[in-house]
Amino acid sequence: GRLTEQKGQRHLLDAAVPIVSLFPDSHFLFLGEGELLASLTAQAKRNGVADHIHFMGVRQDVPDLLAAVDLFVLPSLWEGLSVALLEAMAAAKPIVATMVSGTTEAMIPGETGVLVPPGDSGALGDAIAQMLSDPARARRMGQSASRQVETNFSAKKQAAEYLTLYRRLLRREGRS
Repeated sequence: GRLTEQKGQRHLLDAAVPIVSLFPDSHFLFLGEGELLASLTAQAKRNGVADHIHFMGVRQDVPDLLAAVDLFVLPSLWEGLSVALLEAMAAAKPIVATMVSGTTEAMIPGETGVLVPPGDSGALGDAIAQMLSDPARARRMGQSASRQVETNFSAKKQAAEYLTLYRRLLRREGRS
């Protein structure tokens, strides 16, 4: 990830305040680097949640980190189809994300996770609290997310679609 305005991390830091109050053992991992690192670190301190916020930098062990977390949050203000989102879905993680273009194409609201308006820290916090309050529901959503990625975004699915396209183009060329 990148620590940039587009990614909406400041909204997640605001949402973390009530989450930490409700779930004192909660921790938030922020992956990536970027120009907002200093301001996000200062915001976490101002919000009183710095001990629960971990800026991890660029990591090569993302599958291990995904295996260790309870849920994945994508608070982007705008986004294409996020590879990080697809990785989290493939890892069967329940998702809390914002309703931005690529995310709404990949997710099924209420089935693969919870979608909230971009920039709405309150809604983001409420959705995270829902997930943490009902682990069985969250687990079902994560399993559904994994099936969604396998069915619609896997390499096998993409290869089959390309093969179909190539065959259609070859048939069209044969008619010319």
